[in-house]
Amino acid sequence: MEDNSRVLENKKRNEKYLKEFENLLKEEGLSKEAIKTHLKNVDLYINKYLNYYDVVKMEDGIISVNPFLIGWFIEKEDVTKDYLKEMVESIRKFYQCMNKLGYVTKENYNFLCNITRDNLDFYLKLVDAYNSGTYYEIF
Repeated sequence: MEDNSRVLENKKRNEKYLKEFENLLKEEGLSKEAIKTHLKNVDLYINKYLNYYDVVKMEDGIISVNPFLIGWFIEKEDVTKDYLKEMVESIRKFYQCMNKLGYVTKENYNFLCNITRDNLDFYLKLVDAYNSGTYYEIF
């Protein structure tokens, strides 16, 4: 875990992004339950994972999505296939919003979409492997 003051500073920065994300989801007409789910998922990613090993700013977090989904998320959370798909959707939707607001580039957002699309079947296979006790044999 990183120095607490740096983590707190990063989490404070992220409040703005989460609020803007929430506002965009409301504008899109999503249900309160869907908004709550997306915010919870993104909060886990940007405030817990991106501060876990080192302090990583949200805008630099795109390159960390794949390691998050193939490792930390599966190992630290009670992950089902549906939860994993939901997490991917939430992260994509969040970074789409961040792109729309100018915080991340279109190229980086497209990279995120491509890597999560191309690896979704692998992520799901890892969930099965983890739940069957064969996850660590894959690596």
